[in-house]
Amino acid sequence: MRQNVHQLGTRVVIPLVLFVVAFGVRLIPLLDGAGWYPVDNYDPSVYYAAAVGLFDGRMPYRDFLLLHPPGLLLFLQPFAAVGAIVGDPAANLIARVAFMVLGSFTVVLIYRLLLPRGLAPALLGAGFYLSYFPALYVERTTRLEGLASALVVIGLVALAPVVKRGQLTWWRAAIAGALFGLGVTVKIWGIVLVAAVVVWLLVARSE
Repeated sequence: MRQNVHQLGTRVVIPLVLFVVAFGVRLIPLLDGAGWYPVDNYDPSVYYAAAVGLFDGRMPYRDFLLLHPPGLLLFLQPFAAVGAIVGDPAANLIARVAFMVLGSFTVVLIYRLLLPRGLAPALLGAGFYLSYFPALYVERTTRLEGLASALVVIGLVALAPVVKRGQLTWWRAAIAGALFGLGVTVKIWGIVLVAAVVVWLLVARSE
């Protein structure tokens, strides 16, 4: 009975609390600032406008200049479609909240990734990312880094258990590789993280 309660706490209650707190610390600065429709940085508006352009049939790199890979624009296509119905301000707000949810989900995934190492490391890692200012800054709106980080962490979650047991299957490697590759299509600097993961896998296989 006590073990079941402990598992319920570590696998359900704590992740839920982490998610709620992470979402709150990303949402509160928005509400405490210029309200629901702030223009605190031009990058998110540029990305959303580019996504709307792609939705309307204009191609990046051909019809307009885009300094980054197109991954974020593809991810924003559902929100651009919503914007065609409810208007761009509302759709952009929905996209911002979705990125807050995604960032909060990343916090929970970090906790799950580190939990096999113990509850203390899991809480420390998740708590650090939860309160890390650069993460808070990029995950309260539609910026590149929040999506790229989530893709990398999801890939690590897919790889970590099988690497630990030395049973890395091709399909798990393919899923993780696809996620890491998608991260590079969002921000090209993701190739550095891919290189780090490759080194990690090589070291794990040699042990």
